[in-house]
Amino acid sequence: SADGGAAGAAEGVHTPARALLARLADVIAERVDSLSAQGLANAAWAFAAARVPAPAALRAIERAALHDLEAFTPVGLTMLIWSFAAAGVRAPDLFLASSAVLVEQLRASELTPLALATATCALARAAEEEGGGGGGGGGGGGAEAGYSELLRALERDAAAADLLAACNASERSQLLGAFASTAELHGAEGADGVDAAALRLLARGAA
Repeated sequence: SADGGAAGAAEGVHTPARALLARLADVIAERVDSLSAQGLANAAWAFAAARVPAPAALRAIERAALHDLEAFTPVGLTMLIWSFAAAGVRAPDLFLASSAVLVEQLRASELTPLALATATCALARAAEEEGGGGGGGGGGGGAEAGYSELLRALERDAAAADLLAACNASERSQLLGAFASTAELHGAEGADGVDAAALRLLARGAA
């Protein structure tokens, strides 16, 4: 899973490398405008995978990414979403806007099964944290709204059928885990959507 990969990556990053990343955080925060979309994704992933706290750099990356999310490839956008979710950074605007771009990429048949599974799990994780309290303002946040938008696309869009059918057992397992973990966040209507997407996924996987 993505989390397992991050844990393994973090264990493989030695203390001097983490110290270097910590120093680079300040540089990236100051020079974020010089990074490409993939560079932003790579930087965010490095901090999250190595578990290096870099709030200022991540906020700078968020601001830069929001200016041009359309420039991100499906892989780059998935890396970005996963990184913020894994780092536990609340970024409702980023999660919501990224979800809209992901849906566009899904409809254009640009998403891979792995990107779909990873992004869905990341959004589910962020939505759980939003719904778990700790931040004022009740109601759904950007991650939850974005996750719901992606869920509706998986449930209804014709383009999702082939993508779901192409998911391997591991990817289907990740998606079902995401659906199960967030079912309680939704009311009856939302839960129906979760169930429909899960059933569709199982049916496609068995086909």
